[in-house]
Amino acid sequence: MWKNKSYYLFFLTVVIFSIFQFFSNNENNLDVNIHDIYFVFGRADLYLLFAVFNLFLGLIYLIFQLSKVMMFKNLSQIHVYGTLLTQLLFFYFDYKNSIDEGFTIFDGTDYNAKMVNILIVIILLQMLLIINIFASLIKKIQ
Repeated sequence: MWKNKSYYLFFLTVVIFSIFQFFSNNENNLDVNIHDIYFVFGRADLYLLFAVFNLFLGLIYLIFQLSKVMMFKNLSQIHVYGTLLTQLLFFYFDYKNSIDEGFTIFDGTDYNAKMVNILIVIILLQMLLIINIFASLIKKIQ
């Protein structure tokens, strides 16, 4: 049932993030410091952002499944599992930091730097989706 239906995984994470959003504590914020720019996100807002993001990705995969456009399996698997794993890492590190303020991720490196790096990986993984979309559409035209 789950074979070649990646949108089920994204829709499942939408439900999970929506549930977590209601039970999250907004007193703890994620503070991201990039050079001279300072971003502050509430936990509930992050869960909502990732839920909407995964809903959008699930709809993309559903539309391609319904239109019978076959995406490349390897690129889809790398994109889906990579996106979900990096989101899991993002919230795991955020949770560990909220429990222990002195938490260091790897050998004392900065927490903000690691969170920004995880977000960059998530953005770069979306480039695989764009490449997969264009390559599968070109393949269908030919």
